[in-house]
Amino acid sequence: SVCQLHLPHCQIHSEGGCDFLSVAHVTDDKVEFLPPHETTDTHVIINITGSSAYGDVTDDDAAISPIHGLVLLFYQSFFSEERSILNVLLLPRNVVIREVQEERKRRNGDKETFIETNPQCSLTPKKAYILSTDITDGYRINPTSAAFMDFQSYENYFPTFQLFLLTVVKELDLVLKENGSTENEWNGLVWLPAPVQVQPHGPVAPVPADAAQAQPHGPAVPIQLQAVPAPHQPAPQPAGPAQVQPHGPAAPTAVVRPSVHEDELELR
Repeated sequence: SVCQLHLPHCQIHSEGGCDFLSVAHVTDDKVEFLPPHETTDTHVIINITGSSAYGDVTDDDAAISPIHGLVLLFYQSFFSEERSILNVLLLPRNVVIREVQEERKRRNGDKETFIETNPQCSLTPKKAYILSTDITDGYRINPTSAAFMDFQSYENYFPTFQLFLLTVVKELDLVLKENGSTENEWNGLVWLPAPVQVQPHGPVAPVPADAAQAQPHGPAVPIQLQAVPAPHQPAPQPAGPAQVQPHGPAAPTAVVRPSVHEDELELR
């Protein structure tokens, strides 16, 4: 039977955030807050005696402190165009990256590519952050500043920042800072995938009449060629007067007989 639950969290021990963690025990008619049996760097541990809904929570009067965060990148290119978008998501560390990818794919299909990078960082909830890059021109970052983060809706996995690229870029440096600070909270070298070239499915160009050939409407039938042995050649005959060989029995010669006697002919 289950006797303990280990619930993941994203608080940083050294910042004191773990001191304000508790576990919410949800039943049909009430919510009970349980003190943790133990708190590690990654999980809150509680002892349980049955199956119910549990989740870790933070006290409302807890001081705001940094937590373990992730910077996730999703790249979207546009076919046959130079422009593209790099979506930057700031999330707590205890999210499941696979679930983030699945939700993004459910909304955007195969338009996006997840870019593997080192995502680890420390972020402070409700603090404003800015994103910058080493590109000198041909780009725009929206918004210029954004707060981390809305705990009520972060599971929608919307981008915190969007980097709009107007030209083809192969690599760039990204830097995340707290607004007004000179220290980097996160930075990384990003290699962007090459855009995929897709041929348009437009109308087919007409074929000149003199070059048009009838195409079969069914699968092509393979043609097998067989060698035919040459007929037996008779031995050559000695030279002599040419003779015409009949091709079969001689046909009887037709004799034309006049229908009247010559003495019965009259001049008219």
